[in-house]
Amino acid sequence: MTLPGDEGELAGVLLGREAPELLEIPSLDEREVIAQSARLAAESCGADGAVVMLADPERRQLICEVGFPPELTIDPIPIDSDLPTAHVFRGDAAIVISDLGDFPMTLPRAVKLGISSVLIVRVNGHSSPVGCMLLGGFRPRRWSSSDVRQAEATARHLGLSIEKARQYREATDRIADLSVIQDVASALSRGEPLSTVLDSAARRLTALIDASGCFVLLVDPKSGDLRGAAGIGEQEEARRTLRIPAGPVGSLSQLALSERRPIAVYDATTDPRANPTLVERFGDKSLLAVPMIHGGKPIGSLLFDETRTFRRFSEKEIDRVQAVASHLAAAVENARLNEDLRRSYAELETTQAQLVGRERLAALGELAAAVAHEVRNPLGAIFNVLGGLRRRWSEDGEIGTLLSILEEEADRINRIIGDLLDFAKPHELAVESVPVAEVIEDAAAASITMPGIDLDLAVEPGIDRVAMDRRQIRQALLNLFVNAVQAMGDRGRLRVVVRRGEWNGAAAVVVDVEDDGPGVDPHLRDRIFEPFFTTKATGTGLGLAVVRRILEGHGGGVTVASGAPRGAVFSLHLPEQPGAKP
Repeated sequence: MTLPGDEGELAGVLLGREAPELLEIPSLDEREVIAQSARLAAESCGADGAVVMLADPERRQLICEVGFPPELTIDPIPIDSDLPTAHVFRGDAAIVISDLGDFPMTLPRAVKLGISSVLIVRVNGHSSPVGCMLLGGFRPRRWSSSDVRQAEATARHLGLSIEKARQYREATDRIADLSVIQDVASALSRGEPLSTVLDSAARRLTALIDASGCFVLLVDPKSGDLRGAAGIGEQEEARRTLRIPAGPVGSLSQLALSERRPIAVYDATTDPRANPTLVERFGDKSLLAVPMIHGGKPIGSLLFDETRTFRRFSEKEIDRVQAVASHLAAAVENARLNEDLRRSYAELETTQAQLVGRERLAALGELAAAVAHEVRNPLGAIFNVLGGLRRRWSEDGEIGTLLSILEEEADRINRIIGDLLDFAKPHELAVESVPVAEVIEDAAAASITMPGIDLDLAVEPGIDRVAMDRRQIRQALLNLFVNAVQAMGDRGRLRVVVRRGEWNGAAAVVVDVEDDGPGVDPHLRDRIFEPFFTTKATGTGLGLAVVRRILEGHGGGVTVASGAPRGAVFSLHLPEQPGAKP
C-alpha cells in the first residue's frame, strides 16, 4: 500500500504535474453523472472497474452510489474509520494498493469480487469533499503517476458535476414545492372543496418524497380529535375516515403535533412512538409525521408511511414536506375562516328574512284586524237580513236560490277574513307532550266527512307522545286533510305515516300525509306555500301558508313530493325539541 509522502511512483503526482484535460459529462442527473464518470475513469486509466462512494453526513458513512460495471459495489465505510477510503476522504491525497492480497481486510467486499489492486482518490466539490472514487483491477498492478493524475482530474470534474446536479435538483425540488403551494392556493381561490384540495396536495407531496402513502389529519376544533381529511395510498377510504381521539398521546401524529416538530421513525413495528394498531392495519414499516401549525395554532398533521421497505427519511425530504405543510396549514385555516364567514352571512340573511317576515306579519295582522272589523260589521248585517228574508220567503223557487247563493258568498267572505286573521296574528307556542295518533285522528274526524274517503294511519313503534302545540298542529293537519279530500274528490285513500327522521341535522318526528289525487305540478311546488297563492277557483291561498308558519314556529318545516304511483306527499317535520325561531 502506498500512502502520500511514501517513496515510489506517487512522488511525481505530489510534485503537482499538469493534469490531463477534463472530460465533459453532459448531464444534470446525479446518478447519470456518477455512472459516466466511473466508466470514463476506468477506461482512461485502464482499470477493470470503478466505484464512486458519496458521503452521507447524517449517518457519517461513505455510501456506494454506483459502480462500473453496475454489479461492482462496496459496503458502506464509516467516515471516522481507519480504512484507506476514509483516510482519503478526510485527507487530500490519493492512496494506491498494488496488491489487496496483502491487506484483505481493507476492502473485504472488493476481495470477494476478485479485485486485486485499487487506486483511491477523493471527489471534491467547490469547498468541501463529497466522496471518493475507487479504481480497481482484477490482478496486482502498479498504478502510474499518469493514472493517478487522470483519476484525480476525473474526480475533480465529477465533484463539480455532482454539485451542479445537486443544485439543479434542489432548484427543481423547490419549483415542485412552490408548484404544490401554488396549486393549493389556486384551488382554494376557485372555490374547490377543502377535501379535494387536501387530496391533491397529499398526492403531490407523496410523489415528491416517493412515499407509499399519506394521511392528512386535521384537528377537530370542538373535540380536539385528529380526523382524517384526505388520504393517498392503499385503503384510501380508511385513511380519509381515520379518527384518533384526543387525550394521552397515542400516535406519532399526535406526538409531532404536541412537540411541534417533525418526527421520523425508521422501524415502525418496534418503535414505541408509533401506534401498533395503525401500523398493523396499514402495513407500515417506516413513518414520517409533520405537524401543520399556523399562527401558533395546531391545525393538523401530515403522516407519510412507507410500506415497501424500512427507510430513513432524509433531512432534505423532511424540510421539503415541512415547508409545504406550513402553507397547507394556512390554507386550511383560511378555508375554515371563509366557511365560518359564509355560515355567518347565511345565518344573518336567515335572521334578517325572519325579522322582515315578522314585521310583515305584524303589519298584515294590523291590516287584517282593521279589515275584519270594518267588513264583519256590514257582513253581520247581511247575515241578519238573509235570516229575515228566509223567514219571509220559501227556500223553493228562484228567490230561494238567489238567497242561497248570497248566503254562500257571504259565508265565503267570512271564511276568508277568518283565514287572514289566523295567518296574520302571532301565536305563542303552548308545547306539551301529546299522543300524536290522537291529534291525527281528531283532525281527520273534523275534515274527512265523505264516506268514500278512507284513512290509513301507521305509527312507527316507539313513537307515542310528541312535544308540540296541540291546537296548532291539529290546525296544520286539518288544512292538509281538507286539501287532500278536495284533491281526491268523492273517493280515495288518505295515508298518514308517523316515523322518525331528521330536520336540519337534528332528530325529528315526521308525519307523511299522502293522497290519491292528481298531485302537485312540479313547477308549482316552490310556490304553493306562499301566502295568497292558489290554484283553486274559490281558494284563499292561505291554507298551506298557515301550515308552513306553524311548522316553522315549532323549529321544523314542511316539504312536498310526488306520491307513488300518483298523488302528493306532504311531510311535516317536528323537531324533538320544538321552539319558535327568532
